[in-house]
Amino acid sequence: MKKAAGNKGSIIANTGSNSTAEAVLSTKDAEKLGVDACLLVVPYYNKPSQEGLYQHLKQSAESTDLPCILYNVPTRTITSLSAETTIRLSKIPNIIGVKEPAETWTRFENHQRIQAGFLVWSGNDGDTLRCWRWALTA
Repeated sequence: MKKAAGNKGSIIANTGSNSTAEAVLSTKDAEKLGVDACLLVVPYYNKPSQEGLYQHLKQSAESTDLPCILYNVPTRTITSLSAETTIRLSKIPNIIGVKEPAETWTRFENHQRIQAGFLVWSGNDGDTLRCWRWALTA
């Protein structure tokens, strides 16, 4: 996989699942395949609590040395990472950022406790430029 891409881009594998065991296994498998990073989606269907979300995503991230990106997509998963849970997860060294829908970017503005260098990506292609401008001013 990485051989095919060469230096033309990064390969980020979506290893998330609503099953913690499956997400951990997929994340370990992605690392063996040589991807550059993993995308960890908020578990869908079973609506875990914020502590459940934290434990699920923490276990997935801690199963690899790869950089991990959280993927908060409440319109698809029916649940959303709170700012507080995201801030807690930002303290895990290999969780480097979060992909968010535009309507939730500003939830980080009043939270100075987020890990320095933690990145926020747009979850909607049409909002990428707006997200970039927001990040520069935040």
